[in-house]
Amino acid sequence: METWKALNEPLQSHVNNGRKQEILIKWTAPPINWHALNSDGAARGSPRPTGGRGIIRDCQGGLLRAFSANFGICSAYRAKLKAVAYGLDLARTLGIKNLVVQMDNQACIQSIQSEEYVGGECFHILNLCRNIIKQTNWNVKLEHCYREGNRVAD
Repeated sequence: METWKALNEPLQSHVNNGRKQEILIKWTAPPINWHALNSDGAARGSPRPTGGRGIIRDCQGGLLRAFSANFGICSAYRAKLKAVAYGLDLARTLGIKNLVVQMDNQACIQSIQSEEYVGGECFHILNLCRNIIKQTNWNVKLEHCYREGNRVAD
């Protein structure tokens, strides 16, 4: 039982006041009546063949939908944005009203949130994400999580 617990509850080293401290990192469920989208994208080098995955769960961790997609040749950053765009579109299609997007890439979150950031090669994907989020009749929050808390999408 202890081995299973150790595998499912990764610890992260954290330095606090010069003292090293380990903290528990795990998936955080969304509030009641909300759903969570965990997504991630990856590349085998950059630019190289890429793909992305994601999962949508309810507030108790129950699976609603999961996806895996091939995004062709692009950067890892672009693959991460494509994965979140795919997940946002899927959540809208499912009729979800309240969604927490959990990603382990802070740069992607900041790019989506910042209207001032144009996005270069990712301009169209960023605008797609922003436009889906802005649609009426739903609430979306973007949250950073540690890689260990986003393992389900890896």
